[in-house]
Amino acid sequence: MYNNPYRVSNKEVWGQWENNPNTSQEEKMYFRHFFDKFVNLALSRYEYDGLPDEIPPRMLNSYLLWQGMCLFKKEPITGLFGVFGVNLVGEPDIYGIPTDWIAYAMNGQYYEQTDKEESALIFARPFAVPEILSIILHSQSLAEKKASTRVNVIQQRTPVVISGDSTQKLSIDNFIQKWVKNIPFIKAKNDLRKQIQIDTIDLKVQPIFNELDTAAQREVAECLADLGIEASGVEKPERLVSAETSYNDGEIELTRNGNLATIQRGLDAINDMYGLNIHVRFNSKMVTPINRPDFFGNKEDDKEVDNVS
Repeated sequence: MYNNPYRVSNKEVWGQWENNPNTSQEEKMYFRHFFDKFVNLALSRYEYDGLPDEIPPRMLNSYLLWQGMCLFKKEPITGLFGVFGVNLVGEPDIYGIPTDWIAYAMNGQYYEQTDKEESALIFARPFAVPEILSIILHSQSLAEKKASTRVNVIQQRTPVVISGDSTQKLSIDNFIQKWVKNIPFIKAKNDLRKQIQIDTIDLKVQPIFNELDTAAQREVAECLADLGIEASGVEKPERLVSAETSYNDGEIELTRNGNLATIQRGLDAINDMYGLNIHVRFNSKMVTPINRPDFFGNKEDDKEVDNVS
């Protein structure tokens, strides 16, 4: 059922990509490279204060990333808190959320029916669709771009087609070996054209790998923006004005704040139910355009205090 390191059902996620005969092994390699990169970043975005020690933050973030929601409850037998995958069943309430929930664990050995009286739901973002789908889309696109870039780079090494009859095979192979070894001058006998009947065709392959790299950078920036992570997505940002390098800050800010508010709403329900004090924050301490308002706000507050004193 699984032939990938993530133990994801091939029917749900990997089917059209991994099982497609037109997908090269190189593209699959690039896909997994970018997929690993983005998943690691996504799992590192959120930090929690007051989370019970028995709950690994990575697992909470993992459920939110892969399923778009998770369930938080206290196990009555062990008395420990836990986060679980959840299936929503039963009649929906006035907001369209089913009132019966089935909690399950990763190992497949825990399965229990519960409801809002005994547990609480945490949604990953306002539109409760797993973010992993966006990561897969961007990873596929990047895999195609990077594989195309590699092809274009290799084409620069083989810009010419050489043809000749069977008697010229040795001469052609010798020429090719000298090119492969980057020998700039090739010695030949007199009357080369008469003795060696070799035709060449210039393929005139245009070097477009720079454009492909730029497109890949923008694709990475778009994926990070979907995750609420800042990236300029342009080359040489030092040559651009700040408005050009921060063109998608509004999107990133709303994505980040919307996700944090949605997660915190679920945590507030948990806090009220169990008397806990859990809070989520974005894992970023850099002074960036999106983080900067708080930074300058603190500076202004300091100035006001100095003026009063």
